[in-house]
Amino acid sequence: MTGATIPTQRAFLMITLGLLAIVFDRTPISMTVVAWAAIGLLLVSPESLFSAGFQMSFAAVVALISTYEVLGTNIRRFRSRTGAWRRIALYMAGVLLTTLIASLATAPFAAFHFNRIAIYGLAANLVAVPIMALWIMPWALVTYLLFPTDWYELALTPMIWGIGIVLEVAQAVASWPGAVRLAPAMPVSYLVVTALGGLWLCIWTTRMRLLGLGGLAAGLVITMFADGPDILVSERGNMHAVRLEEGHYAISSRKPGFVRDSWLRRLAVADPMPWPAASTDANARARCDLLGCRFNLKGWHLAISADPRSHPEDCTNAEILISSTPVQINCPTPEVIVDRFDLWRDGAHAIYVNEERMRVDTVRQYRGKRPWSR
Repeated sequence: MTGATIPTQRAFLMITLGLLAIVFDRTPISMTVVAWAAIGLLLVSPESLFSAGFQMSFAAVVALISTYEVLGTNIRRFRSRTGAWRRIALYMAGVLLTTLIASLATAPFAAFHFNRIAIYGLAANLVAVPIMALWIMPWALVTYLLFPTDWYELALTPMIWGIGIVLEVAQAVASWPGAVRLAPAMPVSYLVVTALGGLWLCIWTTRMRLLGLGGLAAGLVITMFADGPDILVSERGNMHAVRLEEGHYAISSRKPGFVRDSWLRRLAVADPMPWPAASTDANARARCDLLGCRFNLKGWHLAISADPRSHPEDCTNAEILISSTPVQINCPTPEVIVDRFDLWRDGAHAIYVNEERMRVDTVRQYRGKRPWSR
């Protein structure tokens, strides 16, 4: 009924194992249950390990179980005392703590896969979680029970009211200034180190768990030294992105599209700088004319050619030449040449430059040699 997404399968397996644990008088929710649920999913679909759904779902559950195992004794002691207000306060505190732990646990994976982190999840869940638990879910259960009759709409209607409130809360919180923080693309090493550090911190039950903080700290260090590309070239050579300043990129196309939107998301850029206008100033750091554009990037001269007539000059004055047409003349000066044939053969290009050297990455490098790859 709900769709067999990875988080749904994880929840189903954990609930099933938890109910079996209750039958055999064992702890229903524990790291053992999480481990068996992970094993079951990986046996059926091992590729799911690399999906955002698998990583974020299990990260949240592992962090929550670890936290409540540590705080369990104090929570039970507090809950054993009488008083309705005390129970209400405990419930709201549980909502806040659960949201905080789940948000912190999933933030590294959200930053890696989606290049964004939600900042005000606590405020949204403080309203949405009680409505979901105390209003939507009970009416959903009644709706299922009434499905064989013609009265199911009596329960479905109030359930829809609750869903509408949750959506309004989500839209309101998302509209707050700074509700989402953009994060640039990170290397795989960041995700591996952070995940291992988090697992170490959550799985161990002794003071050895504190060593996991070293892995989390190492992940933060990797983010500090991670650097994005200075030049991006689309597969067709009709779109370019150039880093004019630290963290500020200019994109040659203003028209929204999949490639442009993906670049902005991966570069963590909300508002790109305008593409350089036509200029005849030879000393300008970035200038364009009818035949193409020229940039000075960290001491390297970049030429983006839109017309073969610019090739003779570009081949003399530029260390990096990017052309949407084939370069068919002798071109000895540029250290890197990316023309139409290179783009057709290797796909989109990313170029990293510093004061001493440059590096070129292509789609073909990451795709590897496969039977289905050209």
